[in-house]
Amino acid sequence: MPRIHANLMMLPLFLWVSAPAARAQEGPANPPKEPASVRASGIRLFLDAQQVFVDVNFLRTEITWVDWVRDAKDANVHLILTSRPTGSGGTSFSLRFIGLQGYQGLDDAFVSATPGVTTADEVRRSLASQVALGLARYLVREPGSQHYGVVAHRAEAMPPPPTVDPWDSWVYRMGVSGFANGESQYSSMSTSANLGASRITKEDIFRVGLSGNWNRNRYVLSDGTLDTRMESYNASGLLAQGLTDHWTSGLMLDADRSTMTNLKGSIRLAGGAEYNVWKYSEASQRQWTFRYELGMKRVHYLEETLFGKTSETLLDHALITTLTLNQPWGSVNVSMRGSTYLNDWSKSSLGLFNSVSLKLGQGFSMNLSGSYARVRDQLSLPKQGATQDEVLLRLRQLQTNYSYFVSLGLNYTFGSIFNNAVNTRFGGAGGGGTTIIISQ
Repeated sequence: MPRIHANLMMLPLFLWVSAPAARAQEGPANPPKEPASVRASGIRLFLDAQQVFVDVNFLRTEITWVDWVRDAKDANVHLILTSRPTGSGGTSFSLRFIGLQGYQGLDDAFVSATPGVTTADEVRRSLASQVALGLARYLVREPGSQHYGVVAHRAEAMPPPPTVDPWDSWVYRMGVSGFANGESQYSSMSTSANLGASRITKEDIFRVGLSGNWNRNRYVLSDGTLDTRMESYNASGLLAQGLTDHWTSGLMLDADRSTMTNLKGSIRLAGGAEYNVWKYSEASQRQWTFRYELGMKRVHYLEETLFGKTSETLLDHALITTLTLNQPWGSVNVSMRGSTYLNDWSKSSLGLFNSVSLKLGQGFSMNLSGSYARVRDQLSLPKQGATQDEVLLRLRQLQTNYSYFVSLGLNYTFGSIFNNAVNTRFGGAGGGGTTIIISQ
């Protein structure tokens, strides 16, 4: 059977699979039941979407003609779902179907994209149709497949993109948000705003943005009232150009102001080159990049620093490597960054971050995340130090030689291999599953 492909931006398809007599078509008074072989020994689907926010319950209620299983070892179809933001502010979903057991060797993969302005319901319905479409090649090989049919139509919510883009791939964003909470002896209020523009094509990236954050807190103490504030502002720009399937060059601009880090104002201009061990087109499954940056930074401080500076010009360089894997056995995201100032090589930092999720056996999984940083480059620390209130309330950056965090989780699940039931009474997810909601 020919491979089935779909492109949501060009022609979103909705797969309607059911016994024909059970649909709106005219049929006998007692429609035939769903063939037992399809649910009892047919498609057993394991959804691997640890890196994606998806409404699992909705998928299970829409696609009822497969058995959803809790563990990949019980499945004969393993679906790995990953996502990446698109240049227009939408989401590009990568669906990788891996045939197991009786479907060994029947693998498929395609990409489906949603526009930037879509509701959560539109996204989950489009995703459900794409999952069902990818499962069609397995369904036709099942006994009783003649009882099923496929109806394809253009989704009204997802019109095809125009042949000529009047915006030439440019996307503009602006936003403002606020948050407040409080009680009798405490209140907090924060506000943030952002403004940005970007143009992203398959080879090049141009992106600029402005953002600001303001935080106010009030504490009622036994000896009076304590008011605190923190402010931060950032402007950034990136121009990256793809040179080959493995190489990219780029220019970066960053400007910052922060009361927490004693920055009255700083601006950094840097150039860099990045090498990807694998092709960039494989990024949804695997990516291992090495990036080198060389930059110059001009800094003005709010207060005199520990080193007697109120302003200075710095030269720096950095090497960053990042490994990302999304495979049937789990996912890995490991990044290491080392940097130093060329003015003084003793002022340096080295950091490691990792997030790992592994399937260790039948029903047994492990999640590990953490980071560690060796810090020797805190040039902006104020000379007078932080007050007791600033230390306790984390209003100022504190002097340190290192920082770290670690999180480890082990999970074991046993019992029924099926995960078909959806029951939301009293907030229950049903079938031992997890509900993760898509939000735009």
